[in-house]
Amino acid sequence: WFIAQIMNIDFQAEAIWGIKFKRPGVGGDYDLISKIDSFILYMEIKSSPPKQIYDREIAAFFDRVEDLCPEIAVFFVDTELRMKDKIVPMFEAETLRRHKEAKSVKRLERELFHIDNRIFIINARPDISVNIVEVLRAFWRKNLIS
Repeated sequence: WFIAQIMNIDFQAEAIWGIKFKRPGVGGDYDLISKIDSFILYMEIKSSPPKQIYDREIAAFFDRVEDLCPEIAVFFVDTELRMKDKIVPMFEAETLRRHKEAKSVKRLERELFHIDNRIFIINARPDISVNIVEVLRAFWRKNLIS
């Protein structure tokens, strides 16, 4: 709910949260789906610290990304702790498992990372809205300019 309010207030973007689709396939819920301009953003939101996030959660995130096909996908961990130590290696391992070669996870800045400027890994430091702005800048820079 809180991130949906940020999307509504700070970005004037429509946002819904806790979405469950009644159909076979991908399980669980989509934490947040937002419409920004003509793009769909899906965000998985984790309140646990990185040490309590497991590879099955990364796999479920990728399953939902493949199912929904949003233009922008964000894995948000509500912490100020580092993402590089545990979360980034789990993303690299999952891309290797799915694609037979690991996709490069690159640093945008601080603890913000991306895969092909489409899938992003972010935390809450220094500020959630500031980090979402950086995600949108990176996405638009790559997809609207090129």
